[in-house]
Amino acid sequence: MELFNIGILEFLFIIILAFIVLGPKQAVKIAGEVGAWIRDFLDSPMWKDIMKTSRDIRDIPRKITDDAEIQRALDGIDESIYGDKKNQVGDVERQEESESEKDGDFQDRS
Repeated sequence: MELFNIGILEFLFIIILAFIVLGPKQAVKIAGEVGAWIRDFLDSPMWKDIMKTSRDIRDIPRKITDDAEIQRALDGIDESIYGDKKNQVGDVERQEESESEKDGDFQDRS
């Protein structure tokens, strides 16, 4: 259990130190006030926004992975649907580009 990055041993040390410094009656009163403050803070909309943002940030790698998997699936579907047609279209486009470049080179020389 960690709250505000304080472990159990640190928490016990703080409680013992509070009993020594404040005395038993005052330490119990202060502990009640601190507990009420923490409860109010954890119930506040600001804390809920912080926790939601934290969850969203932790989910970013999963979302990126999911998007990558979706893209791979779509690529696989496209490949299975179109198969060699895409490759043939790409070859024709490359041939047309190379022919237009040759024509352009010929015009530049004259």
